[in-house]
Amino acid sequence: MNKQSGFTLIELIIAIAIIGILTAIAVPSYQQYVFKSNRTLLKAALSEMASLQQSYYSERKGYQILLPKLAKTGTANAPVYVNNDGSYSAAESTKSLYKVDLVAHAANIASCSVTGNPSTIAWTLKATPVKGQLKDTRCATMCLNSTGSKGASGSSPSSCW
Repeated sequence: MNKQSGFTLIELIIAIAIIGILTAIAVPSYQQYVFKSNRTLLKAALSEMASLQQSYYSERKGYQILLPKLAKTGTANAPVYVNNDGSYSAAESTKSLYKVDLVAHAANIASCSVTGNPSTIAWTLKATPVKGQLKDTRCATMCLNSTGSKGASGSSPSSCW
């Protein structure tokens, strides 16, 4: 008797369906993990910039109003980009995760809708996602001001900080 071994078409379809279901569950979870990891990198960068501002203030009795000078990426009044390796750059690149601007102080920055120019007495760091990080709708824009207040916009900003 000739007995053939192998898989039937039904068995292959079931195996492919199971792999598809597992992939549909795993990929979004992985993306959320990557977004959260990038937000952690941003929070460290914002804390470092805030610390540099406090050091600058203690030496000069006023805050730096040019973020590139503070982050040592240039001298013009331009944004600073936080890269996926934790470094800063003056221009957006393929490694960029967030664009950070130094803007006017806001007492209530809950939604990060802050604009205007910083002053030597108060400031707000406003981080806007770029490139692949734009897909992070949970915590779209994140802010930190000179008094230590934190804010975020997105679908669940309370879980951002």
